[in-house]
Amino acid sequence: LGKKMERLNALSPLAVLNRGYSICHREDDGKLVRNAQDVIPGERVAITLRHGQLHAKVVAHAG
Repeated sequence: LGKKMERLNALSPLAVLNRGYSICHREDDGKLVRNAQDVIPGERVAITLRHGQLHAKVVAHAG
């Protein structure tokens, strides 16, 4: 049971944030941004970090 809990915790969104990653959502509909093509220039996004959140406006994307 202990090993299963460790694996489950490692996949937790909070554990991902603790490893230095962030989670980005579109502000208009809350949809998760998975690819650069998921947003268009001028669109606003919310970026969740380990401690806090950023709000940004997309200027351009590559890829």
